[in-house]
Amino acid sequence: MREIWGIVPAAGRAKRLGRGRRGPSKEILAIDAGGAVPRLACQDLFDNFRLAGATRTLVLLRRGKWDVPARLGDGGEFGLQFAFRVLEPTRGVPFTVAAAAPFVEDRLVALGFPDILVQPRDLLARLVRHREASQTDVALALAPCDRPQASDLVEVDARGRVRRLEIKPERTDLHWTWAFALWTPRFTRFLERWCSEFNPRSARLGREPQMGDVLNAALAADLAVSAQTFPEARLLDIGTPETLAAAQKK
Repeated sequence: MREIWGIVPAAGRAKRLGRGRRGPSKEILAIDAGGAVPRLACQDLFDNFRLAGATRTLVLLRRGKWDVPARLGDGGEFGLQFAFRVLEPTRGVPFTVAAAAPFVEDRLVALGFPDILVQPRDLLARLVRHREASQTDVALALAPCDRPQASDLVEVDARGRVRRLEIKPERTDLHWTWAFALWTPRFTRFLERWCSEFNPRSARLGREPQMGDVLNAALAADLAVSAQTFPEARLLDIGTPETLAAAQKK
């Protein structure tokens, strides 16, 4: 199996948490959920990377978020090896993630989000085994979704193949969102090309581009995207004041 690199998009400005918020970057917030020791918001993600066998984790930052590398260090505390790349402002997550392409080269890429609490810790490891068996270009780990208006909803058929994604729908009959994506160099090249050819006027999204937009384009281009559903999985995006407060109460 190819070497796996984890990608951590951490270039956002935490606008949903409110203007003028002070304190640490949200990725390294201490989440006190009643355990003996508070955990960093990003720690669930790092646990998944470690158990999946990621050999390197590339953290993509914007200028000014210097507290993130200062707190995370070289990754040894989390059983990982970290590298950091500082970016100029991007159009959105797909463009941030595409900045990793020159470094990941022919490796498998695992994408997760540092401001989403994820359980169980072996979700990504199980997805790695799924993709190895399916040999698809992209594999998604799906979890039940209770906030569709803030999520990518995924339609998957009986064979475990992804049919389409709905991006933050107001109404939907879909019930699954994705926690992790794992992909091959073919999708890395597709992502680079999609970003380089992106035209906001012709796209007419009316919002910031999302990874779900790239995945839909990949499906239209006949890339194979599979999914494994994990009914027991639990996700909590701490990017809003309400969900952050909920995380602290767990």
